Amino acid sequence: MFLRSFSKSNSRFIWFDLETTGFNPFHHNIIEIAAVDNFGNTFNELVSIGTNKLPKKITEITHITPEMLYGKPTIKNVLERFKEFLEIEPNKQKFIIGHNSYGFDMPFIKAKFKQCNIKFPTRLRELDTMRM
Repeated sequence: MFLRSFSKSNSRFIWFDLETTGFNPFHHNIIEIAAVDNFGNTFNELVSIGTNKLPKKITEITHITPEMLYGKPTIKNVLERFKEFLEIEPNKQKFIIGHNSYGFDMPFIKAKFKQCNIKFPTRLRELDTMRM
């Protein structure tokens, strides 16, 4: 009901997900960021982790292999592009939506933005579908 009460013309809804090498944003890495919005814009990038060591369990869960990450951009480059993606449609109210995003995705991505000295976009309202 909440999401249906906003018109497409004045709001932007961004659904996103991360794949990581573990649960701790200070010791593990993001290996993929994917997002889509209600206007059809998409973002999907794999991230180099600078090593061939990717836990086997992570490959089993995500189907991402070390070979897929070889030669991909650094986390800093991907986060800069993701920030640009988030800032599309600057005059619209923006909602960033994920499943378990309050407990995992948002703290993880904000920690990585901070580690890379990139300011996380403001004026984004966060929604967690797990809590809905």
